[in-house]
Amino acid sequence: MSTLKKFGMGKVFLQETILAEIQDIFVIIDKQKCKALNIKGLLTHGLSNIICGFAFGERFSHDYEEFQDVVNLIEECFTLGSHDSWITIFPLLRFVPIKSMRGNYKQFSKNFKKIFNFAKKLVENHKQNLDGSEETRDYIDEFLRQTDIDKKANKMDSTFDMDQLITSITNLFIGGTETTSTTLRWAFIFMIENPECLQKCQTEIDEYIESANISTDMIQMTDKPFLPYLQATILEIQRCANIATLGGSTMHRNLAATTLAGYNIPKDTYIAANFYSVHVDGRVFPHPDKFDPTRFLSDDLKSVQRHPAFIPFSIGKKSCPGESLANMELFLFISNFLRRYNFNVPNQSSQINSKIFYTTSLTRAPHDYQISFVNRNNDNNNNNDNFKNVPIGA
Repeated sequence: MSTLKKFGMGKVFLQETILAEIQDIFVIIDKQKCKALNIKGLLTHGLSNIICGFAFGERFSHDYEEFQDVVNLIEECFTLGSHDSWITIFPLLRFVPIKSMRGNYKQFSKNFKKIFNFAKKLVENHKQNLDGSEETRDYIDEFLRQTDIDKKANKMDSTFDMDQLITSITNLFIGGTETTSTTLRWAFIFMIENPECLQKCQTEIDEYIESANISTDMIQMTDKPFLPYLQATILEIQRCANIATLGGSTMHRNLAATTLAGYNIPKDTYIAANFYSVHVDGRVFPHPDKFDPTRFLSDDLKSVQRHPAFIPFSIGKKSCPGESLANMELFLFISNFLRRYNFNVPNQSSQINSKIFYTTSLTRAPHDYQISFVNRNNDNNNNNDNFKNVPIGA
Protein backbone atom coordinates (compact mmCIF):
# COMPACT_ATOMS: atom_id res chain seq x y z
CA MET A 1 0.00 0.00 0.00
CA SER A 2 2.88 2.38 0.77
CA THR A 3 4.24 1.73 -2.73
CA LEU A 4 0.87 2.52 -4.30
CA LYS A 5 0.74 5.80 -2.40
CA LYS A 6 4.27 6.62 -3.53
CA PHE A 7 3.33 6.28 -7.19
CA GLY A 8 0.15 8.25 -7.10
CA MET A 9 -2.64 6.40 -5.28
CA GLY A 10 -4.76 9.33 -4.21
CA LYS A 11 -2.08 11.96 -4.83
CA VAL A 12 -2.87 15.12 -6.76
CA PHE A 13 -0.19 14.53 -9.38
CA LEU A 14 -2.14 11.47 -10.54
CA GLN A 15 -4.88 13.80 -11.73
CA GLU A 16 -2.95 14.40 -14.97
CA THR A 17 -3.33 10.71 -15.77
CA ILE A 18 -7.02 10.76 -14.87
CA LEU A 19 -7.75 13.91 -16.86
CA ALA A 20 -5.92 12.49 -19.89
CA GLU A 21 -8.18 9.42 -19.81
CA ILE A 22 -11.29 11.61 -19.46
CA GLN A 23 -10.24 13.70 -22.45
CA ASP A 24 -9.65 10.52 -24.46
CA ILE A 25 -13.19 9.37 -23.61
CA PHE A 26 -14.54 12.81 -24.60
CA VAL A 27 -12.91 12.49 -28.03
CA ILE A 28 -14.65 9.15 -28.63
CA ILE A 29 -18.00 10.45 -27.35
CA ASP A 30 -17.83 13.57 -29.53
CA LYS A 31 -17.23 11.39 -32.60
CA GLN A 32 -20.59 9.76 -31.88
CA LYS A 33 -22.27 13.12 -32.64
CA CYS A 34 -24.99 12.58 -30.02
CA LYS A 35 -25.60 8.97 -31.08
CA ALA A 36 -26.52 6.80 -28.10
CA LEU A 37 -23.92 4.34 -26.81
CA ASN A 38 -23.25 2.01 -23.90
CA ILE A 39 -20.75 4.00 -21.83
CA LYS A 40 -19.68 1.05 -19.65
CA GLY A 41 -16.82 -0.15 -21.84
CA LEU A 42 -15.32 3.33 -22.27
CA LEU A 43 -15.40 3.97 -18.53
CA THR A 44 -13.90 0.62 -17.57
CA HIS A 45 -11.16 0.96 -20.19
CA GLY A 46 -10.23 4.47 -19.04
CA LEU A 47 -10.20 3.49 -15.36
CA SER A 48 -8.09 0.41 -16.13
CA ASN A 49 -5.60 2.65 -17.89
CA ILE A 50 -5.31 4.76 -14.75
CA ILE A 51 -4.30 1.60 -12.87
CA CYS A 52 -1.79 0.87 -15.62
CA GLY A 53 -0.40 4.38 -15.24
CA PHE A 54 1.05 3.87 -11.80
CA ALA A 55 1.47 0.09 -12.00
CA PHE A 56 3.29 -0.14 -15.35
CA GLY A 57 3.94 3.45 -16.30
CA GLU A 58 2.04 3.01 -19.58
CA ARG A 59 -1.46 3.04 -21.05
CA PHE A 60 -3.30 1.21 -23.83
CA SER A 61 -5.39 2.75 -26.58
CA HIS A 62 -9.04 1.88 -27.06
CA ASP A 63 -8.02 0.11 -30.28
CA TYR A 64 -5.74 -2.38 -28.52
CA GLU A 65 -7.78 -5.57 -28.76
CA GLU A 66 -5.95 -7.65 -26.14
CA PHE A 67 -6.40 -4.99 -23.47
CA GLN A 68 -10.03 -4.52 -24.48
CA ASP A 69 -10.54 -8.26 -24.02
CA VAL A 70 -9.15 -7.95 -20.48
CA VAL A 71 -11.53 -5.05 -19.81
CA ASN A 72 -14.44 -7.24 -20.94
CA LEU A 73 -13.27 -10.06 -18.67
CA ILE A 74 -13.14 -7.69 -15.69
CA GLU A 75 -16.73 -6.60 -16.37
CA GLU A 76 -17.85 -10.21 -16.70
CA CYS A 77 -16.20 -11.22 -13.42
CA PHE A 78 -18.46 -8.83 -11.54
CA THR A 79 -21.49 -10.15 -13.38
CA LEU A 80 -20.60 -13.77 -12.63
CA GLY A 81 -19.92 -13.26 -8.93
CA SER A 82 -22.80 -13.46 -6.51
CA HIS A 83 -23.36 -12.89 -2.79
CA ASP A 84 -26.04 -15.54 -2.59
CA SER A 85 -24.05 -18.30 -4.28
CA TRP A 86 -23.83 -21.40 -2.09
CA ILE A 87 -20.16 -21.69 -2.97
CA THR A 88 -19.47 -18.46 -1.07
CA ILE A 89 -20.65 -20.16 2.13
CA PHE A 90 -19.46 -23.70 1.37
CA PRO A 91 -16.28 -23.51 -0.78
CA LEU A 92 -16.09 -27.31 -1.11
CA LEU A 93 -19.13 -27.14 -3.40
CA ARG A 94 -16.84 -26.02 -6.22
CA PHE A 95 -15.89 -29.70 -6.59
CA VAL A 96 -19.50 -30.90 -6.87
CA PRO A 97 -20.40 -31.70 -10.53
CA ILE A 98 -23.74 -29.88 -10.32
CA LYS A 99 -23.75 -26.49 -12.02
CA SER A 100 -26.54 -25.06 -9.87
CA MET A 101 -24.40 -25.73 -6.79
CA ARG A 102 -21.15 -24.43 -8.27
CA GLY A 103 -22.75 -21.29 -9.61
CA ASN A 104 -20.47 -19.43 -12.00
CA TYR A 105 -17.29 -20.41 -10.16
CA LYS A 106 -15.71 -22.22 -13.11
CA GLN A 107 -16.17 -19.35 -15.57
CA PHE A 108 -15.14 -16.79 -12.94
CA SER A 109 -11.94 -18.74 -12.28
CA LYS A 110 -11.24 -19.00 -16.00
CA ASN A 111 -11.63 -15.24 -16.43
CA PHE A 112 -9.43 -14.53 -13.42
CA LYS A 113 -6.71 -16.76 -14.85
CA LYS A 114 -6.78 -14.91 -18.19
CA ILE A 115 -6.47 -11.56 -16.42
CA PHE A 116 -3.66 -13.04 -14.30
CA ASN A 117 -1.79 -14.22 -17.43
CA PHE A 118 -2.15 -10.78 -19.04
CA ALA A 119 -0.70 -9.15 -15.92
CA LYS A 120 2.07 -11.77 -15.87
CA LYS A 121 3.07 -10.95 -19.44
CA LEU A 122 3.19 -7.23 -18.66
CA VAL A 123 5.30 -7.84 -15.56
CA GLU A 124 7.74 -10.06 -17.49
CA ASN A 125 8.08 -7.50 -20.28
CA HIS A 126 8.57 -4.78 -17.71
CA LYS A 127 11.26 -6.80 -15.95
CA GLN A 128 13.18 -7.26 -19.20
CA ASN A 129 13.15 -3.52 -19.79
CA LEU A 130 14.60 -2.51 -16.40
CA ASP A 131 17.39 -0.01 -17.01
CA GLY A 132 19.38 -0.93 -13.90
CA SER A 133 19.16 2.51 -12.36
CA GLU A 134 18.28 2.99 -8.70
CA GLU A 135 15.35 5.23 -9.55
CA THR A 136 12.03 3.40 -9.58
CA ARG A 137 9.54 4.42 -12.24
CA ASP A 138 6.38 2.70 -11.06
CA TYR A 139 4.80 0.09 -8.78
CA ILE A 140 6.43 -2.89 -10.50
CA ASP A 141 9.92 -1.38 -10.33
CA GLU A 142 9.49 -0.73 -6.61
CA PHE A 143 8.17 -4.25 -5.98
CA LEU A 144 11.05 -5.84 -7.90
CA ARG A 145 13.55 -3.67 -6.05
CA GLN A 146 12.19 -4.87 -2.70
CA THR A 147 12.25 -8.47 -3.98
CA ASP A 148 15.94 -8.12 -4.77
CA ILE A 149 16.66 -6.59 -1.34
CA ASP A 150 14.92 -9.47 0.47
CA LYS A 151 16.68 -12.04 -1.72
CA LYS A 152 20.13 -10.62 -0.97
CA ALA A 153 19.27 -10.55 2.74
CA ASN A 154 18.14 -14.22 2.57
CA LYS A 155 14.81 -13.23 4.07
CA MET A 156 12.94 -16.52 4.18
CA ASP A 157 9.52 -15.09 5.11
CA SER A 158 9.47 -12.43 2.39
CA THR A 159 6.14 -11.95 0.62
CA PHE A 160 7.82 -10.18 -2.29
CA ASP A 161 7.82 -12.77 -5.07
CA MET A 162 6.57 -12.93 -8.67
CA ASP A 163 3.30 -14.69 -7.84
CA GLN A 164 2.46 -12.07 -5.21
CA LEU A 165 3.34 -9.25 -7.63
CA ILE A 166 1.19 -10.61 -10.43
CA THR A 167 -1.69 -11.36 -8.04
CA SER A 168 -1.59 -7.83 -6.62
CA ILE A 169 -1.60 -6.35 -10.14
CA THR A 170 -4.54 -8.60 -11.08
CA ASN A 171 -6.45 -7.50 -7.97
CA LEU A 172 -5.74 -3.86 -8.81
CA PHE A 173 -7.27 -4.37 -12.24
CA ILE A 174 -10.37 -6.13 -10.93
CA GLY A 175 -10.96 -4.12 -7.77
CA GLY A 176 -9.88 -0.71 -9.03
CA THR A 177 -11.90 -0.41 -12.22
CA GLU A 178 -15.38 -1.94 -12.21
CA THR A 179 -16.43 -0.48 -8.86
CA THR A 180 -15.76 3.10 -9.94
CA SER A 181 -17.17 2.44 -13.41
CA THR A 182 -20.39 1.14 -11.84
CA THR A 183 -20.67 4.20 -9.59
CA LEU A 184 -20.24 6.49 -12.60
CA ARG A 185 -22.98 4.64 -14.52
CA TRP A 186 -25.26 5.13 -11.50
CA ALA A 187 -24.32 8.82 -11.55
CA PHE A 188 -25.72 9.29 -15.05
CA ILE A 189 -28.91 7.48 -14.03
CA PHE A 190 -29.49 9.67 -10.97
CA MET A 191 -28.80 12.83 -12.97
CA ILE A 192 -31.33 11.78 -15.60
CA GLU A 193 -33.92 10.87 -12.97
CA ASN A 194 -33.29 14.10 -11.06
CA PRO A 195 -32.82 16.85 -13.67
CA GLU A 196 -33.19 19.59 -11.05
CA CYS A 197 -30.06 18.26 -9.30
CA LEU A 198 -28.21 18.14 -12.61
CA GLN A 199 -29.19 21.73 -13.28
CA LYS A 200 -28.02 22.87 -9.84
CA CYS A 201 -24.68 21.14 -10.32
CA GLN A 202 -24.17 22.68 -13.74
CA THR A 203 -25.21 26.13 -12.49
CA GLU A 204 -22.75 25.89 -9.59
CA ILE A 205 -19.97 24.83 -11.97
CA ASP A 206 -20.77 27.55 -14.52
CA GLU A 207 -20.99 30.31 -11.92
CA TYR A 208 -17.77 29.23 -10.23
CA ILE A 209 -15.85 29.09 -13.50
CA GLU A 210 -17.12 32.52 -14.49
CA SER A 211 -16.49 34.17 -11.11
CA ALA A 212 -13.04 32.62 -10.66
CA ASN A 213 -12.12 33.31 -14.28
CA ILE A 214 -11.07 29.69 -14.80
CA SER A 215 -9.32 29.31 -18.16
CA THR A 216 -8.48 25.59 -18.07
CA ASP A 217 -10.50 23.15 -20.15
CA MET A 218 -10.88 20.67 -17.32
CA ILE A 219 -12.04 20.99 -13.72
CA GLN A 220 -9.26 19.99 -11.34
CA MET A 221 -8.93 18.92 -7.70
CA THR A 222 -8.08 22.49 -6.65
CA ASP A 223 -11.61 23.47 -7.72
CA LYS A 224 -13.30 20.93 -5.46
CA PRO A 225 -13.65 23.10 -2.29
CA PHE A 226 -15.60 25.71 -4.28
CA LEU A 227 -18.24 23.24 -5.49
CA PRO A 228 -20.09 22.07 -2.33
CA TYR A 229 -23.38 21.12 -4.00
CA LEU A 230 -21.52 19.00 -6.55
CA GLN A 231 -19.57 17.31 -3.76
CA ALA A 232 -22.80 16.59 -1.89
CA THR A 233 -24.35 15.20 -5.08
CA ILE A 234 -21.45 12.78 -5.53
CA LEU A 235 -21.86 11.57 -1.93
CA GLU A 236 -25.59 11.06 -2.49
CA ILE A 237 -24.84 9.15 -5.69
CA GLN A 238 -22.60 6.82 -3.70
CA ARG A 239 -25.21 6.39 -0.96
CA CYS A 240 -28.07 5.65 -3.35
CA ALA A 241 -25.96 3.49 -5.68
CA ASN A 242 -24.93 1.41 -2.65
CA ILE A 243 -22.72 -0.75 -4.85
CA ALA A 244 -20.91 -2.65 -2.07
CA THR A 245 -24.05 -4.12 -0.52
CA LEU A 246 -22.25 -6.71 1.60
CA GLY A 247 -18.84 -5.09 1.69
CA GLY A 248 -18.22 -5.88 -1.96
CA SER A 249 -18.12 -9.61 -1.09
CA THR A 250 -15.04 -8.96 1.05
CA MET A 251 -15.08 -11.38 3.94
CA HIS A 252 -13.21 -10.77 7.18
CA ARG A 253 -12.73 -13.00 10.21
CA ASN A 254 -12.23 -12.22 13.85
CA LEU A 255 -8.99 -13.50 15.37
CA ALA A 256 -10.50 -13.87 18.84
CA ALA A 257 -13.93 -14.64 20.26
CA THR A 258 -15.93 -11.51 20.95
CA THR A 259 -19.38 -10.20 21.81
CA LEU A 260 -21.17 -7.59 19.72
CA ALA A 261 -24.57 -6.12 20.63
CA GLY A 262 -25.25 -9.14 22.82
CA TYR A 263 -24.29 -11.70 20.16
CA ASN A 264 -21.43 -14.11 20.81
CA ILE A 265 -19.12 -14.38 17.80
CA PRO A 266 -16.72 -17.35 17.96
CA LYS A 267 -13.12 -17.03 16.86
CA ASP A 268 -12.45 -17.31 13.09
CA THR A 269 -16.03 -16.47 12.12
CA TYR A 270 -16.37 -15.13 8.59
CA ILE A 271 -18.00 -11.72 8.69
CA ALA A 272 -19.50 -9.53 5.95
CA ALA A 273 -20.70 -6.01 6.71
CA ASN A 274 -24.18 -5.08 5.47
CA PHE A 275 -23.37 -1.62 4.05
CA TYR A 276 -26.67 -1.52 2.19
CA SER A 277 -28.77 -1.54 5.37
CA VAL A 278 -26.75 1.35 6.81
CA HIS A 279 -27.23 3.59 3.77
CA VAL A 280 -30.99 3.04 3.66
CA ASP A 281 -31.59 3.37 7.40
CA GLY A 282 -34.26 6.05 7.81
CA ARG A 283 -33.10 6.80 11.34
CA VAL A 284 -29.81 8.06 9.92
CA PHE A 285 -30.87 9.19 6.44
CA PRO A 286 -34.50 10.44 6.55
CA HIS A 287 -36.52 9.44 3.47
CA PRO A 288 -33.69 7.18 2.27
CA ASP A 289 -35.41 6.39 -1.05
CA LYS A 290 -35.29 10.06 -2.02
CA PHE A 291 -32.27 11.39 -3.93
CA ASP A 292 -31.38 14.46 -1.89
CA PRO A 293 -27.83 15.88 -1.98
CA THR A 294 -28.72 18.50 0.65
CA ARG A 295 -28.58 15.79 3.34
CA PHE A 296 -24.79 16.14 3.01
CA LEU A 297 -24.79 19.94 3.25
CA SER A 298 -24.79 22.34 6.20
CA ASP A 299 -27.93 24.36 6.98
CA ASP A 300 -26.66 27.27 4.90
CA LEU A 301 -25.85 24.85 2.00
CA LYS A 302 -22.29 26.18 1.80
CA SER A 303 -20.24 23.35 3.27
CA VAL A 304 -20.20 19.56 3.01
CA GLN A 305 -21.01 17.43 6.05
CA ARG A 306 -20.36 13.70 5.88
CA HIS A 307 -22.37 11.58 8.29
CA PRO A 308 -20.33 8.89 10.12
CA ALA A 309 -22.84 6.30 8.84
CA PHE A 310 -21.77 7.05 5.26
CA ILE A 311 -19.39 4.13 4.65
CA PRO A 312 -19.19 3.23 0.93
CA PHE A 313 -15.52 2.23 1.43
CA SER A 314 -16.01 0.57 4.82
CA ILE A 315 -14.29 1.94 7.95
CA GLY A 316 -11.29 1.28 10.13
CA LYS A 317 -8.05 -0.50 9.26
CA LYS A 318 -9.78 -2.77 6.76
CA SER A 319 -11.35 0.05 4.75
CA CYS A 320 -10.81 0.09 0.99
CA PRO A 321 -7.16 0.99 0.21
CA GLY A 322 -8.26 2.64 -3.03
CA GLU A 323 -10.67 5.12 -1.39
CA SER A 324 -8.58 8.23 -2.06
CA LEU A 325 -8.02 7.27 -5.70
CA ALA A 326 -11.70 6.43 -6.21
CA ASN A 327 -12.80 9.74 -4.69
CA MET A 328 -10.45 11.63 -6.98
CA GLU A 329 -11.70 9.71 -10.02
CA LEU A 330 -15.35 10.26 -9.11
CA PHE A 331 -14.91 14.01 -8.67
CA LEU A 332 -12.88 14.55 -11.84
CA PHE A 333 -15.06 12.32 -14.02
CA ILE A 334 -18.44 13.58 -12.77
CA SER A 335 -17.52 17.27 -12.61
CA ASN A 336 -16.07 17.33 -16.11
CA PHE A 337 -18.89 15.26 -17.61
CA LEU A 338 -21.49 17.60 -16.09
CA ARG A 339 -19.59 20.67 -17.20
CA ARG A 340 -19.31 19.43 -20.79
CA TYR A 341 -22.47 17.43 -21.50
CA ASN A 342 -26.18 17.03 -21.06
CA PHE A 343 -27.60 13.53 -21.30
CA ASN A 344 -30.41 11.85 -23.14
CA VAL A 345 -31.61 8.24 -22.91
CA PRO A 346 -33.78 6.96 -25.78
CA ASN A 347 -36.88 5.11 -24.58
CA GLN A 348 -35.99 6.17 -21.07
CA SER A 349 -38.79 4.35 -19.25
CA SER A 350 -37.64 0.99 -20.63
CA GLN A 351 -33.95 1.57 -19.82
CA ILE A 352 -33.71 3.76 -16.71
CA ASN A 353 -35.28 3.00 -13.33
CA SER A 354 -32.96 3.10 -10.33
CA LYS A 355 -35.49 1.22 -8.18
CA ILE A 356 -35.82 -1.93 -10.28
CA PHE A 357 -33.37 -1.99 -13.22
CA TYR A 358 -30.26 -3.33 -11.48
CA THR A 359 -28.48 -6.59 -10.66
CA THR A 360 -26.74 -7.51 -7.42
CA SER A 361 -23.68 -9.72 -7.86
CA LEU A 362 -20.27 -8.72 -6.51
CA THR A 363 -21.58 -5.18 -6.80
CA ARG A 364 -25.02 -3.65 -7.13
CA ALA A 365 -24.90 -2.55 -10.77
CA PRO A 366 -27.49 -0.95 -13.07
CA HIS A 367 -28.64 -2.76 -16.18
CA ASP A 368 -26.82 -1.73 -19.34
CA TYR A 369 -28.37 1.26 -21.07
CA GLN A 370 -27.82 3.44 -24.12
CA ILE A 371 -27.10 7.10 -23.44
CA SER A 372 -26.30 10.02 -25.73
CA PHE A 373 -24.13 12.99 -24.76
CA VAL A 374 -24.85 16.48 -26.07
CA ASN A 375 -22.00 18.97 -25.79
CA ARG A 376 -23.33 21.99 -23.91
CA ASN A 377 -20.80 24.36 -25.47
CA ASN A 378 -21.74 23.41 -29.01
CA ASP A 379 -25.41 23.80 -28.25
CA ASN A 380 -24.89 27.21 -26.68
CA ASN A 381 -23.13 28.36 -29.80
CA ASN A 382 -26.23 27.48 -31.82
CA ASN A 383 -28.86 28.58 -29.34
CA ASN A 384 -29.13 31.71 -27.26
CA ASP A 385 -31.02 29.81 -24.59
CA ASN A 386 -28.89 27.95 -22.06
CA PHE A 387 -29.05 24.22 -22.74
CA LYS A 388 -29.57 23.59 -19.04
CA ASN A 389 -33.23 24.47 -19.62
CA VAL A 390 -33.73 21.81 -22.27
CA PRO A 391 -35.49 18.63 -21.00
CA ILE A 392 -33.04 15.91 -20.01
CA GLY A 393 -34.92 12.70 -20.66
CA ALA A 394 -36.35 11.34 -23.86
